[in-house]
Amino acid sequence: NYHIAMPARVVSVGDGEQPLNVGLRKLAHALSTTPKPSSVPTPRIQYVRMEAMVSCESDPVHWLMRQQPLPRVYFSDQNKKLCVAGVGAAEVVAAPADGGAALWERISALGVRARFYGGSRFDPGSDVGSEWRSFGSGLFVLPQVDLQRSAGVYYLGVHLRWADDANPSAPSWQQATESALQLLLTLSADTTPVPLPVQALPVAVRRKYAVSREQWDEAVRDVLDGIEQGRWHKVVLAQRMCLELSQAVEPLHVLRCLLEAAELIVDTSRSSLPWTASWRRAGSSGRASSSASPRGLPDWEREACANGSESADYVPPPSTDTPPHSYVFMLQLDDDVAFVGCSPEKLFQLDHRTLTADALAGTRPRGETEASDSALAEELLHSEKDLCEVNAVRDFLLEALGGECRRIRQSKPFVLKQRHVQHICISFAAEWADQADTPKPLATTALPAARALELLHPTPAVCGTPRDAARREIRRAEGFDRGLYAGPFGYIDADSSNFCVGIRSALLLGRSAKLFAGAGIVRGSEAASEWDEVHVKMRGFSSLFPHASRMSTYLLLHSFLPASFIEDVLLLFRAAFRPLLRPHEAAKPGSAIRPSRALLFSIKVSRPYFWLVTLWLYLLPTGQRYDLWTRWRFWAGLLYCTVPLNLLCYLMNDLSDVQVDEMNPRKGGALLVGVRARAAALRTAVPWAVVMQICFLACFSHVCGSVKTVLWFCCVLLVNWAYNFGPRLSSRYAPLDLFCPCGYMLVIPLSCALNALPLPSMRAWVHTLFFILRSQLWIQTFDIDHDARSGRRTSAILLGLRGARTLLALLLVAEAAYVHAMFADWALRSFSLASLGLLAIQVALGRAAEEPSATTINTTFIVLGLGGYGLLVQVWLNGAFNPDKPAMA
Repeated sequence: NYHIAMPARVVSVGDGEQPLNVGLRKLAHALSTTPKPSSVPTPRIQYVRMEAMVSCESDPVHWLMRQQPLPRVYFSDQNKKLCVAGVGAAEVVAAPADGGAALWERISALGVRARFYGGSRFDPGSDVGSEWRSFGSGLFVLPQVDLQRSAGVYYLGVHLRWADDANPSAPSWQQATESALQLLLTLSADTTPVPLPVQALPVAVRRKYAVSREQWDEAVRDVLDGIEQGRWHKVVLAQRMCLELSQAVEPLHVLRCLLEAAELIVDTSRSSLPWTASWRRAGSSGRASSSASPRGLPDWEREACANGSESADYVPPPSTDTPPHSYVFMLQLDDDVAFVGCSPEKLFQLDHRTLTADALAGTRPRGETEASDSALAEELLHSEKDLCEVNAVRDFLLEALGGECRRIRQSKPFVLKQRHVQHICISFAAEWADQADTPKPLATTALPAARALELLHPTPAVCGTPRDAARREIRRAEGFDRGLYAGPFGYIDADSSNFCVGIRSALLLGRSAKLFAGAGIVRGSEAASEWDEVHVKMRGFSSLFPHASRMSTYLLLHSFLPASFIEDVLLLFRAAFRPLLRPHEAAKPGSAIRPSRALLFSIKVSRPYFWLVTLWLYLLPTGQRYDLWTRWRFWAGLLYCTVPLNLLCYLMNDLSDVQVDEMNPRKGGALLVGVRARAAALRTAVPWAVVMQICFLACFSHVCGSVKTVLWFCCVLLVNWAYNFGPRLSSRYAPLDLFCPCGYMLVIPLSCALNALPLPSMRAWVHTLFFILRSQLWIQTFDIDHDARSGRRTSAILLGLRGARTLLALLLVAEAAYVHAMFADWALRSFSLASLGLLAIQVALGRAAEEPSATTINTTFIVLGLGGYGLLVQVWLNGAFNPDKPAMA
């Protein structure tokens, strides 16, 4: 047991590194057994972080993609030293729109690695648009559970927020631990890497701009007139593109695609002298100086480096050997609302007293070849207009930091390259000066972070100069709410903070995605080129969503078929013909669907392990009929009982069980007994299922007649609908959850009709009933814990694990007795007895009330599978189920 004596704020659970599933169990045990911390009664809110060091080899996003609780948070910094995925909320705090201390007061009470993640609005003084209402002035979330990679070490943590009974605004210790424990028990411990989703992102059916081309031209003219009149030097105008999507987008899917495309590289042609030794003593107001030689540099670099000399205050800047990446972030409030982004621009990072920041400005598209890309980079570095922009940001940072920091250093300019664009970047490093009047404990990080946000946001790169005048012009000219776009987004804790500028971001709202980008208007700007620049910047997001042609748009909007089905069919055709029409075009992360990949995924959905059931039933009436091997219809029916029929049945089952399957250890393994996938991924198998049904049913109609074929298929659909979706009849309720799978026996009349054979005798039907009932109940004992969490009331749950195993044993005994009485085949008798023995071994190796482990489940499936296929061959060769076969030897 753990005993916490306040002011302890971090409690380590377990000894050293441990598997994630072990860490989950130990945290759950600690939550259920740890008594209330001993402390002096106080109404003040307290925070405790319980954490376990865990072993993991993948990005925490792979863990996050398997979790269901909301809200969800993801944050990855530029250097990938910190990567965090969180679920649930121990506390949600509104961003301090007016400099209030609600957030900052909480920071001093946090322990190590306990952080608030979130962001605030670009313009807190403007009205909140309806689409941003969920975020208000901004939100910061302390995740209830997070998995984070910090300096190469993985931690699984639980945050508890509580207070004594004297403070009704916070839960008690017992309430906080019960809430965290309830959430913890729903989480998956799987961190295996998730490949790019099988499905593409939804198709962009329509695109609508908040600012038309005419309005843009007029706004640029007004800004240029203001520059000539001396009202401002620069104004950054933004554009909003609203994508109407064919179906609701999954934020985690967008996040996964962004991570795939988020890599940045540094222009190595300018990395030989990456830093100039620039600084300013604390409190000085002069320009930064430098010891670097100005020879051979552009004019604007010469200006920055002029009149430099060595100083005792010089501190060597950090190395830039490792190219920077983008910040990648997501704040998802519910299923349909999320703010996601992939920002290259650091606002500031504060680590104890060390502050770093970036000046980022100027934009060029990436070149199609290496030579053209380098030419565009050189053009960017020598463009008077772009140099003016980056100079403005540089001077702004030097002026803003001069009164609060000492020993300010700046890097040489370099080109920061993204997937679609490249920018000029200058990095800054400084030390936050000690202030005698700073109250403790806010002096550590909270107050400097609050002050840095006040000083640095918004920068000229996203607003303009002077700041107040530019912001007023933005409100007048744009006509839409930027919300969190271009605002600060990041984290803050007791020792550090890290904020990026929330550009290259999007607001996801179900079936719509709102994308944002901006362009700085200075003297010499042209409306046409700025319009093009804005839309080039949007490509990072807009290119992820497949574009719909006019015909595709018409089908998606006016077809009587579900839009998701039409979309998947169109994407499959596009993916099939892309190699022929555009052989050199690389696939985009958001358009990951490929016919071959979708087909392989469909095969896995059909659960190849369970083909044994349909193959057994199809071959049951055909024992010893070697003459059927020469008929195409025999092989057509046999093939239909593999992928097509099982894909239809199990796809309907998976679509109804998406949430519970996320936590099912039986699904997603190497034994091909099911998949763990979200609904959008499962829908990519729908076109294959439909095409397969049409092809095979057309063949069956030729042999059996259209009426009989259609009636038979309707019965199959009805049984599967009743099992998966029928009210009070589905797989969620006893006792029909055991009998609905008897619909599998419809395969027997199909086999008889295709092969012109008589129906089997009654003893064959009774044996098949035994086989299906005991197989269904056995599988339910494997899923009993996960079915209970999802609210099902299956037979195994009502009976309990002990009772379900008892009933299973009785069924196996009855099956063995029936087989011994009615069949002379030794293989059938042996299989029934062997199944009974396997159940006895399974019970003997584990406690009767214990949920079967993954190893036990896999071993049981392997033994039953090998025995089942061996028995299938033996029974067919002996013709044990043939009507003319004697019942007894």
